[in-house]
Amino acid sequence: MQRLKELLSVFLPGLELKRWLIVVFLGLLQMAIGTALWLGGFFQRGRDTLPFRVVTLRFLPRFSRGLVFVATGGWMTYLGWQRLSRSLMRVMLPERSETTGLTQVLMERQRAERGRRVVVIGGDPGLTPIIKALRLLREDIRIDVILSPGERGKLAQQLRDTLGLSGPQIIYPTIDDAILYAELEDESLLEGTATINRFTGGTIKDLFLSRDIRRVKVWESESNGKGVAERLRDYMPGVAEPAIEAIQQAELIIFAPGRLYTQVLPNLTLPRLVQALQESEASKILVANLMTEPGKTAGWTVADHLETILRLSSVTFGYVIVHQGGLSDTMLSQYQNEGSEVVHLQPEEEGVSRLIFADTGEETTIVEGAVVIASDIVTEAPQVVTFQRGETTILREMPVVRHDPQKLSVIFQQLLADHEEQ
Repeated sequence: MQRLKELLSVFLPGLELKRWLIVVFLGLLQMAIGTALWLGGFFQRGRDTLPFRVVTLRFLPRFSRGLVFVATGGWMTYLGWQRLSRSLMRVMLPERSETTGLTQVLMERQRAERGRRVVVIGGDPGLTPIIKALRLLREDIRIDVILSPGERGKLAQQLRDTLGLSGPQIIYPTIDDAILYAELEDESLLEGTATINRFTGGTIKDLFLSRDIRRVKVWESESNGKGVAERLRDYMPGVAEPAIEAIQQAELIIFAPGRLYTQVLPNLTLPRLVQALQESEASKILVANLMTEPGKTAGWTVADHLETILRLSSVTFGYVIVHQGGLSDTMLSQYQNEGSEVVHLQPEEEGVSRLIFADTGEETTIVEGAVVIASDIVTEAPQVVTFQRGETTILREMPVVRHDPQKLSVIFQQLLADHEEQ
């Protein structure tokens, strides 16, 4: 029944298949008529022979003969489409060939092309729940993903294989190979995403991206990586044009949760991309982290995260989505043992204000210019998690808190509706 439903789905509107199926049908009909005329003489001479009577079912009433031929032809068409669909899927998307039909893929791609534009910026694993949430919306959505500069091809492959994004929807932000640098308070530099992720010994004063030319022209001239930050900044990578175009066309721009210094902020160190964000009329949304990062954002609140983003990039958000609700004692204890705690919204701290509408009495919280959307957006699930303890990387399967796509989709649907009314 499921396969029959998939076959019939080729007639759904919007796929641009029906017109070409009709053309194919008419072509086959023309070939059948021509073949019948060509063989007509042969059949006329042999119509009373036993083989002819068997092949044409002359021993059955005319209505029954027509029914048999229609049923047989329909079955052969169904079988042919199934086998053709499976063969094409094995060539185009082998990783989804066993679970997804060609018609479903065509429908996904058509939705992506004609849907309302949403840009998601970030890295793994924060992108996954955001994209899944957008997939649950009631309307067609075109999702473009701008990856964090440190993300590799493995994430792009995952977005294609498991989340159904096509190549043009996955955008690398720079046209050059770029290295992320973090400048510390003492003006020393941390080089590379992995090094910054491992660092836990001080305050990061600044972030920037530089093309990979460091050792030949800059790095070797100074000791301990000091005094070279300004010269490295002269080799800033170029911004990919598809990233700018996606931002310009978007209705929503969503920053996925992730590591603040290596997944959220790196794209915001590119002046041209920042300018595109500031000029865009899209609603800009930050999905706040659920937990702090040990050694980097320990004890930070939502306002601390927004203030740091503003200080290092001058980017502000229209909305920030914050978890409001509890976590299980077991989960809290587990994260505390790893040095993490819940990212809270502190109503009384600096940078947080409350706006009360006189006509309705409704109260809105604003943090660093962003309207707070506070809701229960958490789900708990087992996952392999990476921890850094000094120079040691630890992999451990454990229950973790993640953003719930179903709950996020309700918020995104409302934000799209609000944007349309503006």
